[in-house]
Amino acid sequence: MDESEMGEELSAVIGYMRARIEYFLHHPRYEEKESSLVMLRQNATNAIQDLRHGDLTVEKLREETEETMEKAKEFREKGENQ
Repeated sequence: MDESEMGEELSAVIGYMRARIEYFLHHPRYEEKESSLVMLRQNATNAIQDLRHGDLTVEKLREETEETMEKAKEFREKGENQ
């Protein structure tokens, strides 16, 4: 794997983690922040391992990132309307 591929993977994982953070911040069930941090760490580990083993592509991770951001937006909007 060359540097540009590694950079692309890293960029995708960082974007995914940002989406997961937004998701956990606004999801009504994840009020306990410490357990959310543990879950975030596991999400990052899983994404990196899946990319390395070929079980996940950068494109698929970016799709998951978009879906996660949409869910986070929905949770945020529901929270603002309550």
